[in-house]
Amino acid sequence: MRLGLIVVVSVCQGISSPALAEDHEPPRIRHTPVLSSTPGKPIEISARITDDLGEVAFPRVYFRRVGETKYSVVTLRRAGERYAASIPTMAVTTDGVEYYIEAFDSRGNGPAQHGSAEAPHRVEVAAAASRPARPAPPATRPWYTRWWVWTLVGGVVVAGTVTAVAVAVTGDDDGGDGVGVEVSAPMPSPTLPGL
Repeated sequence: MRLGLIVVVSVCQGISSPALAEDHEPPRIRHTPVLSSTPGKPIEISARITDDLGEVAFPRVYFRRVGETKYSVVTLRRAGERYAASIPTMAVTTDGVEYYIEAFDSRGNGPAQHGSAEAPHRVEVAAAASRPARPAPPATRPWYTRWWVWTLVGGVVVAGTVTAVAVAVTGDDDGGDGVGVEVSAPMPSPTLPGL
């Protein structure tokens, strides 16, 4: 009987359960650091935070402007299998932003960190490149440089020439019905100097 009890106790001691196992490990954080942003827009932070035996607790992003000493904090919210938060626009200036992520598990293990207060991730914040200026519209060409003006002028010249030739050719040589024009002017009388 004593041998049977020892076997049962030994078998029960060999069974381990995650619920009964001791957890001394903090959660794991996987994150791709944000490298750049533009002023006036929040910086979106996303991370995958997991713990083998417990639940993730207190996932946070600590952030500050470059050059400041005190960090502000926002809580990461669960979004599917990831956690996400936004660094607010008030902190996103051309000075740049520094941040790190921190989390504990439900048993108090941690903090797990991605980056740290002493060695935070740094986001370069540069003003958006200005769009190139639109080219000025082409200057309006003068009317006399337009093709249709010269086509019209050419047509008028051709029509006038054809009309003049037609009138000249159809005139009679016998002087009967034609219209004659004679131009005369009085001749000036010569005056000689000294007379």
